[in-house]
Amino acid sequence: MIKVAKAVSPTELRRAATYFSQLPRSRWVKVVESATAPQTYPDKYGWLNVAPGGGTEPIGNRVVELSSDLQRMMIDDDHVVMTDYAPLGAIDSGRRIVMTGGGGGMPCQSCHGERLEGVGMTPPIAGRPAGYVARTLWDMRTGARANPGVAPMKVVARGLSAADVRDVSAYLASLQP
Repeated sequence: MIKVAKAVSPTELRRAATYFSQLPRSRWVKVVESATAPQTYPDKYGWLNVAPGGGTEPIGNRVVELSSDLQRMMIDDDHVVMTDYAPLGAIDSGRRIVMTGGGGGMPCQSCHGERLEGVGMTPPIAGRPAGYVARTLWDMRTGARANPGVAPMKVVARGLSAADVRDVSAYLASLQP
C-alpha cells in the first residue's frame, strides 16, 4: 500500500479525498451507559473479546469497546457494529463539555460545525468510536499528532482531564454521523 500511496499525484489525492468526503457516513457505533460491561479479555491484536464464560465486570472509569463480530471487523466488514460501554452519566457530561468547551475552553462546534459533521478541512467527529476519539485527543495532547492542522486542538486537548476525554468520547460516539 505504501508504494501505491507514493505513486498518487496531488490531483488524484484531491479527487479521492473529495469523493470519499462526500460518501454518507453510516452509523456503526452504539453507546451503552452502564455500571458494568461484558467480561472481556484482550486478543492478540489488542482488541477486547467477550469472555467465553460470559459474565460482567465493573466499568469503573473507562469505556469498554467491543465488536459485534471481531473476525468480520478484522477484514473491514462495514456492517460490524461497535458497542462502547461507558460509565453512567458519561454522555450528558460529554455533551456539556462539547457544548461549552469545558477545561479546553472552546466549544467543538466552533470548528467542527453545528452538527459536528466537519467544516472544510476540519473533520467530522459525530459518530466516531469512543476509542478513536480518545486516542486522537491523547495523541494531540502529548504531541504524537503534531501536523499543522492539529495545532488548534493541542490547547483544547491539554485542557481536558482524563474523565473529560472519556466523556467527550462517549458523547461523540453516541451521535448520528
